Amino acid sequence: MNILAVDISALFSQFWEVDNGRGRDFDAPRQSTINAVRRWREGHDRVAICCDSGKSFRSQIWTSYKANRPDRGEAYRNQIRLTIDALASDGCSVFRAPQYKGELYAEADDVIGSLCAWSYESGHTVTILSSDKDLMQLVSDSVTLLRPMAKPEEQVFGQDEVKAKLGIPPHLVPHWLALAGDKSDSYKPYEGIGDKRAVDLLTEYGSALAVFARADMTTLTGILGAKLAESFVAAGEEPARRALEVATVVRDLPIDFETLAGEPIFQKVTPMDAPQIETIPESQPQP
Repeated sequence: MNILAVDISALFSQFWEVDNGRGRDFDAPRQSTINAVRRWREGHDRVAICCDSGKSFRSQIWTSYKANRPDRGEAYRNQIRLTIDALASDGCSVFRAPQYKGELYAEADDVIGSLCAWSYESGHTVTILSSDKDLMQLVSDSVTLLRPMAKPEEQVFGQDEVKAKLGIPPHLVPHWLALAGDKSDSYKPYEGIGDKRAVDLLTEYGSALAVFARADMTTLTGILGAKLAESFVAAGEEPARRALEVATVVRDLPIDFETLAGEPIFQKVTPMDAPQIETIPESQPQP
């Protein structure tokens, strides 16, 4: 079975910016999102709509995590609810992130990661519909990333495409982010360490924490230069450790994906199924 896993907040958010912009056409992004899923579901046996549910547990690990993203307001939240309802009525299965490590929540990325793990164990394949580079870490022999807004030649990412794009294989993506940070998610472990220098460090040491376990100043100075190497070592491994926890997609959420094995159920999601909405700015205003 081939499953299309839709990062619904990321997809809807892109169409919100493109179709709505600063205007008031709230219906256009909803219809564009529905049409996109209908288009890309061709060739897939099942569609999993993966949703956020509330404030992310990652905000406890890194306080500035996604704090730079403004609250788009109730109109946005209402439209994404209607979008999910419409997709559910199209026979898509809706999976929402559960609470994780206390009262906060996992994210849609973690739902997708857990779906990919379940699919691998069950002998299925997954196509992830999202432009989120964090999800490149999930790409494998059985998982492909499809970036719907990219140029046709840059839409489909397997392991080779991830390596060509980032300079590292998929399993090192969290380690790359743990060193370079992620501007869109508003965390920066080390000033002066950007994408290229992070790749250079991983090429030399193999993982984010190994840089500190095995580093010598001569090698680090060759990669970073003397001044940056000194400040990097002085900062220590703690920022990398916390950023690695933020960047790593959870793959073991307690979600029952066995429902995908049955025939699609064409049933509208009722209002009672909708989770409570966070009122503070969040990663994506929650569906």
